Amino acid sequence: MATIIEALLAAIDHHQSGRLAEAATLYGRILEADPEQPDAAQFLGVLHAQTGRPADGARLLRRALALRPDSAGGHSNLAGARQTMGDAAGAEAGYARALRLDPLLADAHASRAAALRDLNRVPEAARSAQRALALLPASADALVNLAETALAGRRGEEAERTAHRAAALAPGSPAALMMLGSACAAQKRWDEAEAAYRAALDLAPGYGAAWGNLGSLLAGQGRFDEALAAFAAAEERGFSGPSLWSARGNARLAMARPAEALADFDRVLQARPGDAGMRWNRGFARLLAGDCEGGWPEFDWRRHDARAEPPWRRFAQPTWTGGDIAGRTILLYAEQGLGDTLQFVRYVPLVAARGARVILEVQRPLVRVLSGLPGVERLIARGDPLPDFDLECPLMSLPRAFGTKLDDVPAAVPYLRARLLYTSAAPAQEPSVGSGWLRRENSRKD
Repeated sequence: MATIIEALLAAIDHHQSGRLAEAATLYGRILEADPEQPDAAQFLGVLHAQTGRPADGARLLRRALALRPDSAGGHSNLAGARQTMGDAAGAEAGYARALRLDPLLADAHASRAAALRDLNRVPEAARSAQRALALLPASADALVNLAETALAGRRGEEAERTAHRAAALAPGSPAALMMLGSACAAQKRWDEAEAAYRAALDLAPGYGAAWGNLGSLLAGQGRFDEALAAFAAAEERGFSGPSLWSARGNARLAMARPAEALADFDRVLQARPGDAGMRWNRGFARLLAGDCEGGWPEFDWRRHDARAEPPWRRFAQPTWTGGDIAGRTILLYAEQGLGDTLQFVRYVPLVAARGARVILEVQRPLVRVLSGLPGVERLIARGDPLPDFDLECPLMSLPRAFGTKLDDVPAAVPYLRARLLYTSAAPAQEPSVGSGWLRRENSRKD
């Protein structure tokens, strides 16, 4: 009859060779025979975390640490399970504790880099990955985390080079292939990115993070049904968290399924209540669902999104959000595309009707188009010097200021009209539409 040590060695061999079912069975039998066998508890915990059961893995790893509290590897493994569950802060603390016990533990340095990156502590993440490589130059895991740090710093080509190094060191590493896919995606090489993600999944069908990344890629290409299937596969394999909920919510929003999108966005905001971009997305979803009262205030969070490119404009003057404005000068300005400007200038005459002096700033191509808009005291092109004003408001925030609901959207249309203009050398006959004489003029419908 095999001893517990012999059974443990056989289980570890199964585990390292990828025979995970056999390994799990043996680990379980060892723990039935000796519930206080710390190595069996630890390795079975690692196996659970690797195969999409990180919560079960964490319970076993805590049990192993109770039996062997000074195990640096045990603390590092528990931190890995926490990281898989989306607890980056708990994972980072666990890796730090492991490294206090054993500063030369290269794997803990490498994994801590990923947790630091998730916490947006990118310079520290890079240092941790470099430390891992100094201790273990052939560490594919350290290279993967170094590549991900480069990716977080928007250095896609560097990330790709580092991921290729990791894949060369460990040709069977799904993590290296997934990182290669992310590096290709960052450079908008979508086909190569998808191929790399699928190659990672061919090696490890239970790799939840790769399913999540594939889902995000497919959603970005408008392949929404495939994306939702990939997100479901990720969650079935234990990979979940704000990044997945956010990507899936955006996919559902694009599919005009706002109630489902809101459920995902709400989960993100429970974890990250100060995420301005997610509040903006939730505003979109509420508006699409017809909830104007809840949607417009959250839509205004777009102006607090520090990740926006280009950055949102900041003025010393206060923003008008409604109320008495008579006798005051207000700057109304375009903020996004030409179509958005043309949609929202319908509110400009309503601001003037409240007694305000309106300065309207729009994109330069629209200055002639909007030159006849009623209520505008001064029309200027974006980039030209601004005159003095008392208040400011972007055009797309005017619906909030007016408390717009679905049944009272300003509908005095057309508020833009075309007219024919002639130069002094114009021919006597009416020009055709295609002759270049026609331009748009703006006026209200009386």
